[in-house]
Amino acid sequence: MATSLLEVTVKLRFDIHPSKTNDIFGGVKEQLNQKLMRYDEEFGGVVLAYFNETLLDTKAPILISLPYASVDVRATLLLFKPMVGRPLEGVVNKVGVDHLGVLVLGVFNASIAIEATGGAFEYDAEESCWAGSDDFHHQIREGTKIRLILRGQREVDNLLSLQGELGLEGTGSVEYLRKNAARAGEKDKGSSAKKKKKSKEKSGIHLEENGNGETRDKSAEKKKRKKSEREEEDESDGERKKRDKKKRKKDRD
Repeated sequence: MATSLLEVTVKLRFDIHPSKTNDIFGGVKEQLNQKLMRYDEEFGGVVLAYFNETLLDTKAPILISLPYASVDVRATLLLFKPMVGRPLEGVVNKVGVDHLGVLVLGVFNASIAIEATGGAFEYDAEESCWAGSDDFHHQIREGTKIRLILRGQREVDNLLSLQGELGLEGTGSVEYLRKNAARAGEKDKGSSAKKKKKSKEKSGIHLEENGNGETRDKSAEKKKRKKSEREEEDESDGERKKRDKKKRKKDRD
């Protein structure tokens, strides 16, 4: 699954307050901290963390109009940058009749309207969950980890909210999807074994397992046994012919 987390190394310019003249690096970190958990339009994502921050200059010129020191900084940022049409995983924190509330990365709010499931889920009031229309055992309730497809996002006051959809292949309860994949794998494995057995039977190869768990080719052993029997018969015929020849010679004498 494609990740929505991205590391980027960027060059930034900060204007440091005069109170930080003796601690320019501390002033830089204050400015970087203000970017955390906020949507940054310049990078198209939310800054989750920063590291490897480095001052690029040993001098910080003072602005003419204001007594701020201007410094250039290089830093690596960890961004949350989801893309529309890509999968995301989150944990359901609210189950409503017409929508789900989901937390992505434990922080970002996502909502899924019942209409955005394409009829794949229905609200079950008795179970207080969303249940699959085709499979009632595919249930989504509070605490369920799900995989959704991002269909839209909105940024208000540097805070990001997400809109998702379900019903597409590979979406829904992560546990249900995992179990389904395992069952499908076992089914494919069994089907492959049957095809392999039929192929060997068609080619005249018959395998059998002995008491030690070893596999032997029954058809090859059968051929070997028949060959041995033929050789014994040929040897018996040869000896009989020799005896008959000696008898006929004795009778003539």
